[in-house]
Amino acid sequence: MNKYFAVFCVLALALLVSGCVSLPGSDAGKLKVVTIGFDPYLPMIASDDFKAEGVEYAGAMIPLVVNPAALKGFDVVILNGANSCSAGGFELCSCTDPKREKFRSTIIDYVKDGGKVVFVGFPVCNSSTGLRRDEFAEILPVTYSGPNKTITYYDNTRLNSSSGQLPYYVPGRLDPADTTSLVFAGVTNLSVTLEGRPFASLAPGANALAYFVSYSGTRSLAVAESGSELKGKAIFFGGVNPAKIDPVDGRSLLLNTLLYLHDAKN
Repeated sequence: MNKYFAVFCVLALALLVSGCVSLPGSDAGKLKVVTIGFDPYLPMIASDDFKAEGVEYAGAMIPLVVNPAALKGFDVVILNGANSCSAGGFELCSCTDPKREKFRSTIIDYVKDGGKVVFVGFPVCNSSTGLRRDEFAEILPVTYSGPNKTITYYDNTRLNSSSGQLPYYVPGRLDPADTTSLVFAGVTNLSVTLEGRPFASLAPGANALAYFVSYSGTRSLAVAESGSELKGKAIFFGGVNPAKIDPVDGRSLLLNTLLYLHDAKN
């Protein structure tokens, strides 16, 4: 009996090492993604083209239940800005709420420990002096500079890359060496209105990935990523929500952002 058991153990170990069998929770090759707050991404991320790239979407998580153990099972977290304070009937909008502080510190520690987060707009909470947008300043690649002094419309705006080294590519062409396939190379037209939107400035050490550039030449920061000082990575989308722009470009933007974050070291 012991001889057969030993043979079984050897075969099982060989299968595990060869990759034919995975340990529970290992999910080799899978990219596990979750959103926090209001979730407009499910139809997009649950589609076949995302699945074909190994993206496994867990849906939305209520901010109230966010904790280190819950986030540990995901490769990328998408945080939906202002919508992160209220979801599923739970209110976490007060900056002084202990549950809000726990939520904030959990996200910050997650990135500092190597986690990857996509911020879609500034996360906000209510303080005695109004809305606060700096509670995630330790990891955000941008700083809040206040609303635009004048209302600016970026209608059919080009979303231009800042360096030609963006991690975003057109659908079906994901080769980083192929710079001709960049989505944000000045050829993507978006119908964007930034009326009353918060204005973002690049944080020290962060990298600008893309700008809104109007036909008049006015430039506004659109996409930024955190620098190498963090063990993890944070990307900020300002004024552009991948779920609300052109379906083809939006899907490409989000899919390739996820793939980029999955491979990014810091």
